[in-house]
Amino acid sequence: MRAVPMRAVDSIATYFGRRSAPLFGVLSVPADREVRAGVLICPSVGKEHAETTRGLKLFAEQLAAQGFAVLRFDYANTGESAGDQSVPEAVDNWLASIEEAADWLRSIGVPQLIAVGHRVGALLLSHTPVADAVDALVIWDPVEKGRRFLRVKTALLTVVTVTIDGSQPPPSDLVYTAGQTLHPAAAAAFAKLSLPAGVGSALRPENVLTALRDSDQTSRFAKAMADRGVQLIEIADQTRFLEPSHPSFLHFPTDEFDRIASWIDQRAEAWPTAQVEFVPHTHAVVGQARDGRPIVTRVHDLDTPDGPIMVWDTAIEGTHESAMQVVISHSLGQYPRTGPSRLWYEVVSQVAERGGRGLRYDRPTVGESGRARLSDGALMIYDDTYRRGSVAVPQSIELPPNAAIVHTGICAGAWAAAHGALAGKRLNPTAETTALLVNAQMWRLDPMKEYRAEDFGFRETDSSGIGEQDTLARQTRRKLTSAGFRSARYIHMFVPRPWWSQVAQVPMIQLPDVFLRRLADRSVDTRLVFGPVDLDMFRHYNDGPEVLRRASRPIRMDTYDMGDHTCYHVAAREAIVRNAVTVLGL
Repeated sequence: MRAVPMRAVDSIATYFGRRSAPLFGVLSVPADREVRAGVLICPSVGKEHAETTRGLKLFAEQLAAQGFAVLRFDYANTGESAGDQSVPEAVDNWLASIEEAADWLRSIGVPQLIAVGHRVGALLLSHTPVADAVDALVIWDPVEKGRRFLRVKTALLTVVTVTIDGSQPPPSDLVYTAGQTLHPAAAAAFAKLSLPAGVGSALRPENVLTALRDSDQTSRFAKAMADRGVQLIEIADQTRFLEPSHPSFLHFPTDEFDRIASWIDQRAEAWPTAQVEFVPHTHAVVGQARDGRPIVTRVHDLDTPDGPIMVWDTAIEGTHESAMQVVISHSLGQYPRTGPSRLWYEVVSQVAERGGRGLRYDRPTVGESGRARLSDGALMIYDDTYRRGSVAVPQSIELPPNAAIVHTGICAGAWAAAHGALAGKRLNPTAETTALLVNAQMWRLDPMKEYRAEDFGFRETDSSGIGEQDTLARQTRRKLTSAGFRSARYIHMFVPRPWWSQVAQVPMIQLPDVFLRRLADRSVDTRLVFGPVDLDMFRHYNDGPEVLRRASRPIRMDTYDMGDHTCYHVAAREAIVRNAVTVLGL
């Protein structure tokens, strides 16, 4: 790559497109707003969109530092863009979203436009006029057939789903994949899509780049592009980028970022620069309440000692500060707003439709929060940064006296939700505060400074050096952590109850009785939701029924008989919505 001065970068959240169906996006742009071209990044969908969000943010900010205005966005009916994900016309809306995003980039004054389609984004882009109307085009690790992608993601949901007593799912007209729900008409439309050999045929061959894995270099599509004289580059296997093995780890394919950025830089070398002008729209009407009033989402950055946190705040227009029922969702691990975490958009939509208010956020160094860095690939789960983020959000909002507020999250998000509930109760002692904990597995509130995913047997080796050597210290810590996770039932058997609080202070010991009592002592109600595997763990390792009977404050527990730990499955998602709405009295 030729030497290009790196410039200061701003990443700015904005809504754009039609007022009746606004799209959410983030524009990464040089701080001085002088740009060489606009770059439109069309992402994948579902779980792949979630897993690659931070990586594509890193890539976008790399390009912005080289002088480009780079827009990443959520297709209609996905992420934070408006619309129900299960409408029949979803795929048509995705295609229209690409055209709206390109039009918006042009409207702010970019002199030329480059489109980058990643995975499903490449497939969708190839079926829009944008692919032939841009100045340069990048097809990056494309999905060549919608049918094959849909089959794989549907199978993934089946693999992670656990049932009780062989129970079968109730009949449904919808098509479920890992992290996404589609109407049959939308699924059929998506299945018909295939990558056309003539994509970008209106462009000169040197202005089209195709980045393919070695296994795809001999495909029909690759051959057709090579015959046209289009440049093909071979990229490494992308599995770790698209399917991280643990919510603590993300893999960023920096070699691919550099090679594609270098190609884009070369295309724009002789292009004139221009000043872009835009005013970000941080408020958007995203729905309608049952009485017809508009539902508005406000997006903003919340400053914290650990860096900015991006927050989305949804309620009926004019009622954000006066709403009496509020839900705050705390995301799991590296999951941002996209893919499976569309769940939280749906939860707050249900609450807002009934007159309540909902907030969700990306924790520091996750999703859209703060400037992306390579170090973001390795995330400490139960640490002070996560705890401070979960506390900062309730501290930043105004609530009327006697409001009802629910903090909720899945797994690690449940731990963060407990901290959010405690902080919220301190700030608003008259509020009716509930911690709705879904598939909780961490039963100690203290941050675990030495926690690593590898302590539970997970191993990962990447550019950050994680897991390169299994030292004696790591082996010992892993065994202690595992013992602490399984300690509750033995403490119940052999340690007198008056000593439990002291024993629970021992590092790595997990004792649900003490965890839940700390919530009860602050007058925080607790409601637990468990799927099949997590319910068995709670009962087996923690003497779950006895824990609930001993609780000083009544604890309600709900279960779903079919689903998975991370709540991809519709039964799990319905359980979360049902409990949030019920707790708030809506």
